[in-house]
Amino acid sequence: MHYAGLKPEEVMGVVNFSGGWYPYGPVTTPYYANAGRGAGDKVKQLWLYADNDRLYKEELIREYHHAFAAAGGSARFELLHGVPGDGHLLRLYPERWRAIADEYLSSLDR
Repeated sequence: MHYAGLKPEEVMGVVNFSGGWYPYGPVTTPYYANAGRGAGDKVKQLWLYADNDRLYKEELIREYHHAFAAAGGSARFELLHGVPGDGHLLRLYPERWRAIADEYLSSLDR
């Protein structure tokens, strides 16, 4: 996300799995805003989070997305349910996100 904000011309898209900077949630929000300003609508992003993430509560995840979007960033935000155990390990359960990711990846310009 950060790199896409710095060099949007070099990035086709971003898939964010449970991104953040634990335990510095409130400090991280400005980084999301900066990434949104830089990437704007030039870089499509897919953000995948789980509602049972042990590091990032839903309120904080939504704060990140709001800061990113308010700064001009474009991201499809998906809060997934039913991830076994710790939702922060969402990436290990492709059956929960594969269809969403496939759709997103298919939408990118090549």
